[in-house]
Amino acid sequence: MRAFPIAIAIFFICVHSSAQQKVEMVEPVSKSNLQAISVGVGISHGTRGNNAGFASIGFINEFGLSQRMSLILGGNIINSAYETGQLMNSNLAYGIQISISAETRCYLSNKNSLPNKGWFIGLPLEIISSNFMNATPLLAPSLGYRLTLSNRIFLDTAAGMGISLRDFQTFDAVPYVRLKACYVFN
Repeated sequence: MRAFPIAIAIFFICVHSSAQQKVEMVEPVSKSNLQAISVGVGISHGTRGNNAGFASIGFINEFGLSQRMSLILGGNIINSAYETGQLMNSNLAYGIQISISAETRCYLSNKNSLPNKGWFIGLPLEIISSNFMNATPLLAPSLGYRLTLSNRIFLDTAAGMGISLRDFQTFDAVPYVRLKACYVFN
């Protein structure tokens, strides 16, 4: 009778160690950087005008700095609609803008391969402009989540509250909401 519980314990230990070996073999190959094209939508008061919403297409290059940290450099072409003027005299306007960005990220998972997945804390710095004389820098600490759908496709979403320096003259507190679908090509 005593041998039966010992046999069950040995069986579970063997199954557990075998399952761990299989999981380790399925892990993706670690990359030190990732290049992808992205399409996305977002809402930000940091773009031109007030109450701006936009769709964008862009490029990102993510460099792994450590096991949990990365640096993302990117650029976007932004297709935006926004309100101009004051409350009583506002007009709906449309514009094409460009943006360049740099973001430091800390992934809350300990996986060291890109694209990392799961929750992250980000600090994006983005400069948005419809012409070079009218640029708007935006710094927005954010919390986000990356969902990896395959080894080539992932979704990236982030939300936070930031500071915008509109026309390099006025500081504004601005919401920051982004959703991107990315295709990795390296």
